[in-house]
Order: sequence, then structure tokens, then C-alpha cells
Amino acid sequence: MTTTGWKNIFGFPYSKECLQNKLFNHLEKFWQMKHTLEKDFLEICKDILSEYKTLEDWRKIESDYMFQIGNYADGFDATENEFCFSVFVNDFEYWFQLSLDEIKEVLNGFKKSVELDKADY
Repeated sequence: MTTTGWKNIFGFPYSKECLQNKLFNHLEKFWQMKHTLEKDFLEICKDILSEYKTLEDWRKIESDYMFQIGNYADGFDATENEFCFSVFVNDFEYWFQLSLDEIKEVLNGFKKSVELDKADY
């Protein structure tokens, strides 16, 4: 086994490959995480469904920052055919997307969390 000179808390040396895997796993957790949707987001979902628009209707009025409540902001993206949102968690911006059907699932209590991706500018 090739070692890099780094040791874990038990004093056993790590291989270069092991260190790379540990770093990748740590960064992956930083870049993507699960987020429990908050009350503010439920208000956005209510606003979306109160419009009584079809997917085609939403495509026609595509807009960023259509909805802004609390830590959540953004709107419908016609390219993605989904609502795209940003949320700040611990001073970092993350993004997530939901379809119109998923918005309904959030309001019906079937969907309570989303996978967040670190904002990529």
C-alpha cells in the first residue's frame, strides 16, 4: 500500500486513493444535500396553485424571481419545464427544481424535502 504520510486518528496511514475518495465524499456532501421544506415554501406552492395555470400557461410567462418569500426565490423555467428555486442554507446558496405535480405533492404533504445542489454560477 502506498502512503502519503497522512494518518487517521488511529495512526494508520491512508493511501492516496483513500484520501481522494474521502475528499470527494466530503465535497459531494457539501455540493448536494437534503433540505426539509419550510413554511415559506408552502406559501409559494399555494401561490403557484392558486394561479390555476397549466404547464403550457407557465411556459408562456416564464420568469425568474416570480416568487420570493423568506429564503426562497425564483420562478418557472420553460427550458426545464419546472419551477426552479434558490434557497440559502448556512449562508450558502443552493438550487432545486420541482415540477407542477411535485408542487401539488408538497401541498398535499407527500413531499416534505428536496435534494439541493450547490449553486453553480
